[in-house]
Amino acid sequence: MTPEHQRAPSNSDAELIVDALVRTGRPPRLVFQPVVDIRRMVVVGYEALSRFPGPVDLAPDAAFAAADRIGCGIELESAAIAAALSARTRLPTNCFLSVNVSPEALVSPQVGRLLRDAPLSRVVFELTEHSEVEDYQGVLRVIADIRAAGGFVAVDDAGAGYASLHHILVIRPDFVKLDRTLIVGIHADEAKGALVEMFGHFTSRTDAWLVAEGIENLDELRRLIQLGVPLGQGNLLGRPAAEMGPMAQVCPDSGQYPPPSADMIGHFVEAALTAPVASTDAALDARLGNDPGHHGVILLDPTDRPALYAVRTGCSGIDRRDVLRMLETTDLRQAVSRAMTRPHLSRFDPLACCDRSGRLRGMVLIERLVEALAWRYTPPQ
Repeated sequence: MTPEHQRAPSNSDAELIVDALVRTGRPPRLVFQPVVDIRRMVVVGYEALSRFPGPVDLAPDAAFAAADRIGCGIELESAAIAAALSARTRLPTNCFLSVNVSPEALVSPQVGRLLRDAPLSRVVFELTEHSEVEDYQGVLRVIADIRAAGGFVAVDDAGAGYASLHHILVIRPDFVKLDRTLIVGIHADEAKGALVEMFGHFTSRTDAWLVAEGIENLDELRRLIQLGVPLGQGNLLGRPAAEMGPMAQVCPDSGQYPPPSADMIGHFVEAALTAPVASTDAALDARLGNDPGHHGVILLDPTDRPALYAVRTGCSGIDRRDVLRMLETTDLRQAVSRAMTRPHLSRFDPLACCDRSGRLRGMVLIERLVEALAWRYTPPQ
């Protein structure tokens, strides 16, 4: 007979384990899986994942489902979120930490207290969507508070969950995480490649980052790099571990993966005029002054992240429009390609060049990027 610790747990097993965990006030054990910039092969973040010790192997999904069945789902999620926020102090520089949360838990008083009491800078809240969201207005209010406190929001399992595209359109996340079902075998499936490419265009237009989850082999990784997916996660890149450590040794091509090149927008950054996002038209008009060389003003939120771009229209009118944020390590061609997807009026607005924490480094002029590309790819005479 199979030993108990190797057999699949029944619903009653799961419920007993979860009930004991909640009653004793013990949080789940956390492990951390790297999130990787798959072009440069560097770790940019970690996802905090829950593990449940017990007499049988209990998968996280089964544990949270069991908690819902016995009426303590929000309590279990709150414990996991509290543990993840405590682990934030161990987060390496220039990395983010993501934690899963259901929309129901996000708007609960228990999670609300955690969000008020903890620093949220560099924390990403991944919204799971296993059922229809009933209170979008409540979710959006909490999301606004998270962003005001310096945090980020992701939509998890995109392409697999309930009304996925509607979820993304309403929430406008900072990260869109593609479900593993879209990634498995993508190197041999043109339809999957086209769908991932569609998500890439969409996130470019909405100023979000695309993350491919569940990367298991080199063929999948190479195809995702070809498709321009910026971030990836999966056992190939690094298995969940007790500490926030390095990624696995992976070479998408034969030999050493190329180091960061000079073809990145950070090499073209210039000083930018900035102002608080709440500035009045009169204050912005004065900030622009009479210098015709001023392209506009990048409006910053309270955490120094670019929020809008303000330009003068006519004699004294001010037009506020969306600003396209990009990491300083973004490739020139990718940057120009994303910029050209913007509406015609703002297509040549400067880019807001940011560090990994999302804070502004300066602006990058589209004209300079186009000139650099033209110079580098003009054939010799």
